[in-house]
Amino acid sequence: MNTEIDEIVLDAMRYRWLRHGDNDEKVLKTYTSRPSEPGEPTMFLPRNDELDRLIDAALTARAPADSVLEDAARLDWLLLHISGAEFRRIGVHYSGNASRADVDAARKQGANHD
Repeated sequence: MNTEIDEIVLDAMRYRWLRHGDNDEKVLKTYTSRPSEPGEPTMFLPRNDELDRLIDAALTARAPADSVLEDAARLDWLLLHISGAEFRRIGVHYSGNASRADVDAARKQGANHD
């Protein structure tokens, strides 16, 4: 029973991905032969297992980008919630509000001292 539920959840995730934004364009296929009549479609959306395979590949390719976005969100949170004293303790010196450039400068300076 768990396997069936897992498959349903996976299908739901694929469907949500497909209907979001322009994701369908990432899995559309082009007919290899020209349409026989003017106005006939030149592209189609694959079906069943082929569509699942293409969506899974697109989701896998997107995973590293999502990880980078999560890291950026973490840094933004830290920049908003860490005290100035704590930043100075770890070598980030700034005036006003800490920024990514301040963090980058501290990282570069730290790399030069290792």
